[in-house]
Amino acid sequence: MGRFLKLWFLTFLLFLFSLTYVDYIVHYTLYSYGLQFSMEWAKPYWFALNIVFLSAALNSAYSFRLRATSKRKDKYLSFLIFFTILMSSLGGFLDFFWWVIHGSLPAIDFVWHWSPFYWLFNLEWTTKHQLIYTLVWFLVLTMLWIIYGLLSKKSKRHAHAR
Repeated sequence: MGRFLKLWFLTFLLFLFSLTYVDYIVHYTLYSYGLQFSMEWAKPYWFALNIVFLSAALNSAYSFRLRATSKRKDKYLSFLIFFTILMSSLGGFLDFFWWVIHGSLPAIDFVWHWSPFYWLFNLEWTTKHQLIYTLVWFLVLTMLWIIYGLLSKKSKRHAHAR
């Protein structure tokens, strides 16, 4: 199982980098060729990007379930794989990967007008809000992975006790 998770994690990072790079091309490079930002094209683009994440999450989780046992920890890992991929987009990680490729974060009071919190809920969503939001999701995911690690140790100890 350890080798599978390492391979999954490496392909997950490649997936994140690839989609982030495509997003970087759309939202940075194409502007130098005359692309002008508009919510009319941005919303369907972001929707499609999130569908790609959802598809990758479902595919990864289902692929794992095909080779996994029916043990509780394997079901939990399947959910965790799904949730990690999905939250890499919805949890704001993709935005920060984009800024890493770009080279720097925007100012702490910069308004993220592309954020659903801004255009859907009419909140003045800034870099500070996005950092907090992403940090919370990062901590949630970290806790879920720690729980998986504890479940794995518990099942190993239980198997050795038999």
